[in-house]
Amino acid sequence: MTDLLKNGTIYCNPISEFAKLDDSCRNDKDELTTMMEYSGNTILFLSEDRDFKNPIIVDLKNTRYKEFVIKPVGNLFCLFTLDFKNTPDDHTITLDEQLKEFGTHVVLINDSNEFAKRVVNQLNMDGIQFKHGKIGYKDFSKYTGKKSFFSKDLKYSYQNEYRLHLLTAKNEPYKINIGSIEDIAVLMETKDIKSIRKRNL
Repeated sequence: MTDLLKNGTIYCNPISEFAKLDDSCRNDKDELTTMMEYSGNTILFLSEDRDFKNPIIVDLKNTRYKEFVIKPVGNLFCLFTLDFKNTPDDHTITLDEQLKEFGTHVVLINDSNEFAKRVVNQLNMDGIQFKHGKIGYKDFSKYTGKKSFFSKDLKYSYQNEYRLHLLTAKNEPYKINIGSIEDIAVLMETKDIKSIRKRNL
């Protein structure tokens, strides 16, 4: 965290790292999934011939078919975000306790536009293409349809994630350095942030 604040060093792990064991925090077993198909109360008839005279009946309940990326490349940088644009003055937001699972400290960026500008400028200088945006959260328990790198299950919705996807074509960590961000951010202990209130000046 100190390296990010003082030197602007941003570590972007490969997507494959985020797809490891599902811990309901950093990792998501469906990270590399590109399509899901849910089927409930399905019955399969298996037979040795085309007449199905003596079929074997298999009762399938809550079956899921998934397609996923076999050889993933690219990197992710993920942030927790709060959007105050449509929030009334003096509105208080209570943060989810699960956020403490991410660590003991947090870098609070108070000028997100300036931070984004510095990151984009550096990526352009490095010749790295990228995609970015807020994560959309869906109930995947009975979902059928396509899934992108910008969609996650509802159980992760407390993260309010904004994601930067680097198209590096590599499966290894990538580092960005944008210089000190001490003029637009502060380092705080996670335990000291329980709620946030917006107030217009």
